[in-house]
Amino acid sequence: MTANELIFEARQLGIVLVPDGTSLRFWPKAAMPEELAAKMASHKEEVLRELASHPVERDEQINLVDGGPKIRSSHSMDPAAAWQATLDALTGDPEFPADVLSALRTTEVHWANAA
Repeated sequence: MTANELIFEARQLGIVLVPDGTSLRFWPKAAMPEELAAKMASHKEEVLRELASHPVERDEQINLVDGGPKIRSSHSMDPAAAWQATLDALTGDPEFPADVLSALRTTEVHWANAA
């Protein structure tokens, strides 16, 4: 099975595939059949190359409301934890490359005083 066929099969199942460096992220996790997951793992490098050569629009790749990672929101949440949760949710988003996220992870965060 080719990388294109694996990607097509995953997308037919409603699975979003996102290359993240040498990792392949996907969601919803529950939609990935074990057989397809095994095939993806054995062809991971090919799948990553194919995805990288044909990037899709951000909205097709990640939907933070319906299918992607969720960010816990609370004004009482520790600012540093909220910042890290936000960055974790952005991991894999093509508009936030790994080097940008790495730099943002070292940023100091403070809540603005809300009146």
